[in-house]
Amino acid sequence: MIRNVLSVDQSPRARWSLADLIDFEVALDATHSMNAADDSAIFVNQISPALGVRANDRSTVFLAWLHARKVPRQSSTGRQLELGVKAVFVLALFFGVMMGLVTTAGLLSHENSDPINAAVFLAGTVGLQLAIIFLVLVANAAHAVGFDFTPLTSWMKVLVRLMAGAISRLNGEQRTELMLFLAKTGERSDRLAPFVSLTILQLTQVFAIAFNIGILGSMLLVYLPLFELRFGWQSTYSFGPEAVFRIIQGVAAPWSWISDSLSLSLQQINATQFARGQSSVSLDALSARAWWPFLLSTVAFYGLMPRVVAAVAINVLLRWRLRRVRFEYPAANALWRRLHSLNDPSGSVGAGLIPFVEQPGLPHSNPGRDHAPPAHAALAIKSDDCTLSDGEVTALVHQSLGWSVVQTISACIDDDQLTSTLTAGLTAPPDAVVIVVPVTKDPIVAIAGFLQVVSESSKPGLDIVILLTGEPGSSMDSCLKIWSRFVAINRLRVGVELCR
Repeated sequence: MIRNVLSVDQSPRARWSLADLIDFEVALDATHSMNAADDSAIFVNQISPALGVRANDRSTVFLAWLHARKVPRQSSTGRQLELGVKAVFVLALFFGVMMGLVTTAGLLSHENSDPINAAVFLAGTVGLQLAIIFLVLVANAAHAVGFDFTPLTSWMKVLVRLMAGAISRLNGEQRTELMLFLAKTGERSDRLAPFVSLTILQLTQVFAIAFNIGILGSMLLVYLPLFELRFGWQSTYSFGPEAVFRIIQGVAAPWSWISDSLSLSLQQINATQFARGQSSVSLDALSARAWWPFLLSTVAFYGLMPRVVAAVAINVLLRWRLRRVRFEYPAANALWRRLHSLNDPSGSVGAGLIPFVEQPGLPHSNPGRDHAPPAHAALAIKSDDCTLSDGEVTALVHQSLGWSVVQTISACIDDDQLTSTLTAGLTAPPDAVVIVVPVTKDPIVAIAGFLQVVSESSKPGLDIVILLTGEPGSSMDSCLKIWSRFVAINRLRVGVELCR
């Protein structure tokens, strides 16, 4: 199955979709605690032989891993969201066209004999859309320069206080589970927000495109062939025909070169100026009808075309982002190590330490070893209450993570003030950082501060792992769960693993 999946896309980067990203996030949670040998078997037996040299690319490997897992994709969370987006797409088309029809009917249908005011028609169709775009741009510019939307954020603060009051009534376990859920949701939202926001923008553009199509379609197919529409203009301000003519010339500049009939002449503008209560039959019929090509062109150019261009640009940007997803957060790093554990039954991930066992049906080479990532040159931070020697730490890190320790520094991990030695070690900078902690040590708020400072002092995207050491047993698994919760609730970009 995996060969068929991979043969579809031979491009340098895997073609992810938003549904795939969501399914990948769910799959990471489901497989976080599984034996490394299970993921490694998928890599060695299926992914590596099918990908060849592309098995070094995280994006391609992770998408292949997602497809190789025996999980029904049709009922997955990502596919359900994808179906929901398609349903919203259809609804946006329908309601957009209906809104365009209703707007056109409201602007063109009237019982009195007054001419149809061309300025009111443009204000209700194109003007409203341009005003919305202008307000969005102003809001984004204000946010970029640091403007505080206090009236809006105050309501959110009230909601947060109400939620905090409700959470405080829960018992300790329930409160921890809820805080863990909120923390994981927030972390996923940070990673998926650039893609979800573009998808939502796509849907808004679909609605706007349908709205403009409804306006143009109703005018071309209903009102122009079935009704005699006479347009004119009026204003309380002392606008003369010459000023209106210059405005129309400026508006029609992008398309007036196609045909003179798509704009209006000064004579036609003079002939269609009317006063309140003046009958439309008193206007020159040819001049009054000459407005509709200009109005349709204005709706098409300033209403429809920007939305089409925006929709295409958003789609291109979304595809560009999907092809450049960076899987460099702790859960993805842990999966990458599990995939390259070379199918060792013990679950050790020390790349290059474990002899490869030939399996039936595989080439006489080690695809896992051929495409294993290079070992990281890691900085080891040893908790000051850890009894292991530096040599034992080096061997343990190599056996558990496959990293080569280039420097070991003892530190008090309960203090967020880094020593000069540790600061210099992080500035080097290393390829990865491993913090060796006894499994008996309880995670406290001070440790969260230390980990935050270490993360901020390291280069962006650096793989930082807490390695819990101790005697194997059931208590190790419970401690791993506690530390994993601690890291997630405090939104730390740090992985947690047990020594092997």
